[in-house]
Amino acid sequence: RIEREKAEKLKTRSWQALLGGAAICTVIMSTWALFTISRATIQTVHLNDESKLKEVFFGGEPWLLQCSNENATVTDAFASAARKLSVTAAINVGAIDCAGKLPSNRTFFQRFKLPPVNFTQTPTGYLFANTDSPLQIPDKWMKDGSKLADWAQKYSKPSLKEVAWEKTFSKYCLMRDHCVMVHTKGKYKPPKWLPSVMAKHRTVRFVSINRNHHKTSFDDKVKVPRKEDVPRLAVLTRTRAEKEGGADTYTLTPHRGEWSEPAVAALLTSILDKGEVHKDSTVLEETPWFDVPPKRSSNKARDENKEYRERQRRERAKRAQEGAGGEAESSSSRQRKSAEEDEEDEEKRRKEAVRRAEEQLEDDDDVVVSDIDDDDEDDGLV
Repeated sequence: RIEREKAEKLKTRSWQALLGGAAICTVIMSTWALFTISRATIQTVHLNDESKLKEVFFGGEPWLLQCSNENATVTDAFASAARKLSVTAAINVGAIDCAGKLPSNRTFFQRFKLPPVNFTQTPTGYLFANTDSPLQIPDKWMKDGSKLADWAQKYSKPSLKEVAWEKTFSKYCLMRDHCVMVHTKGKYKPPKWLPSVMAKHRTVRFVSINRNHHKTSFDDKVKVPRKEDVPRLAVLTRTRAEKEGGADTYTLTPHRGEWSEPAVAALLTSILDKGEVHKDSTVLEETPWFDVPPKRSSNKARDENKEYRERQRRERAKRAQEGAGGEAESSSSRQRKSAEEDEEDEEKRRKEAVRRAEEQLEDDDDVVVSDIDDDDEDDGLV
């Protein structure tokens, strides 16, 4: 009996040892699998692959990149963020040699006019999304994979740019093949569904125009919204000139349907993806302008200006002969000063409009309203 009990105890211990070993192997294999998966989700962006570089830099889809080469591998936090993003978000994750030469013979930092960083000493990364300029990852998030993933998801969302300057309107709308405009009546917070619609067209600019503060050359075709919570949407499409030096033409398509996700999505898919022309589409007779009409350049306008200047000269000469030359000079000075003051007032008014728009923002807003990107349009070369 004693021998039988010893045999049973030995058998039990053997099974326990076997199960313990299996558990340890399972943990090791799972850890290795997660490590391998996280590394597999990090794509290497090769500097000699021009098509891939264009996809990453200008394709619009979100890309989270860490600067890396033989002297600086991706950090554990970055690998952890890649693993989380592969499950929770449609964000591509990659590694690129920021110090190497691109096809344009420029480094990554030179190409995007960024201050060079010694990434072998300080882990450095950038987020590309929606054809915006690269956004540098804050240093504090480079050490925390979970928070880095959350940061990337937040800032990869498409943004609605509030246009407050003529230069911005030209960059976002006139210099692009398509521009989606949301005309608002004063303070406005976009609906929760708009980002998902915008995310389907990441290479297209979505802008908002506050019609309480700004006007356009096509105001008669896109009326001021009746309600503050229901804006008016319109798509501006550019047709490039056939001959070099010729003028581009623009087609305006206002949205006549409901302000709802299905209706807006259907219109944008029809125009932006399929290139369809709608019954409400109108070819504009002149190049669209924002706030200030372009100066007249016709012969008639030049003749009128010349005649006006000549008339002003004769009147000044006449006043000078009558002994009023000093007063005429003083009047002219006051007119110049008044014009300068008007320009200053206009500048203050626009800045105030931008400030009010920024005050309306909250950290958890789904759509960022901003007009701070005044850089020149990117040439699209790598």
